[in-house]
Amino acid sequence: MHSRRITERKETVSSRIGFMVRFASEDLKNYREGHWLLLREDLEGFLTRPENDDRGAVAIPEKMPVLTNDEIQWIQSHVKDFLRGVVERPEPNERDGWILKPGVNAHFPLREITCSSWETLGRVTVRGGYKDCVLFVVASLLSDPQAQNIVSCPECRNVFMREGKQIFCSRRCTNRAMVKRKREKDSIKASRALTAKRFERLEQNTKQQKGQLRGKNRRKK
Repeated sequence: MHSRRITERKETVSSRIGFMVRFASEDLKNYREGHWLLLREDLEGFLTRPENDDRGAVAIPEKMPVLTNDEIQWIQSHVKDFLRGVVERPEPNERDGWILKPGVNAHFPLREITCSSWETLGRVTVRGGYKDCVLFVVASLLSDPQAQNIVSCPECRNVFMREGKQIFCSRRCTNRAMVKRKREKDSIKASRALTAKRFERLEQNTKQQKGQLRGKNRRKK
């Protein structure tokens, strides 16, 4: 993402889900003005209906404002928390309820939106504020089977879109996990070797003690 464009074309459900996952994990603190402009274009395109995307809600914002950087960060924070809640399910409590984690099991603060089922054939059309439309589209895409590929990296807890049998979000995390695994194996080998040496010494001491005991018994006879 050299140009900081986190998507090129949003034609399918999978690519739209991939966009929102990458958007949630972007480090916006290092963005320059050109990066913000590209991101605004990507968010606007995220709301439009891709030609090959026949699932998910169609959003029609009442106004298409020029979002401020703070407003984009506000949207990102809620998308990030909501995705975290998808991959980290809450723990059940004793009252058949759930133990919610702050900042993880979040709720969307939707304010004023209207839905219709007749404007777009076979799909829900949403009208409302720009930020509410973005969050609603995110929620609708998370109900798609493709969203099952959204997982949390076991190494860094970063949320990412898994491809195939992918386990870690990046090569860096893969290498870290391999180094940790190797160190654990080396530690287990070293521990077993130390235990074997101690056992060997114990056997030697036991044999020596038995030999000394036999010698004493012979002398007494």
